[in-house]
Amino acid sequence: MGASPADVLGMVMGETMILVVAAIGIGLGAAWVLTRYVRSMLFGVTEMDATTFVLAPVLLAAIVLIACGAPARHAARIDPIRTLREE
Repeated sequence: MGASPADVLGMVMGETMILVVAAIGIGLGAAWVLTRYVRSMLFGVTEMDATTFVLAPVLLAAIVLIACGAPARHAARIDPIRTLREE
């Protein structure tokens, strides 16, 4: 109540990105640790391929931003008075 649409959008996207950064950190750490165990299954890339370790998190973050953008914009446009009346 009382937050501007920009504040609501920033809050939703900010909280989402905190989760994404945590997930990417955990995933990169696990991938780094597990590369020696899956070395035999990697074809055409080295076990510490920089392109893979950079592109996968960037692609994940982009997909999350797109997927979260529409609900965040919708939440920013909702009129709180109207919502409270309907509830």
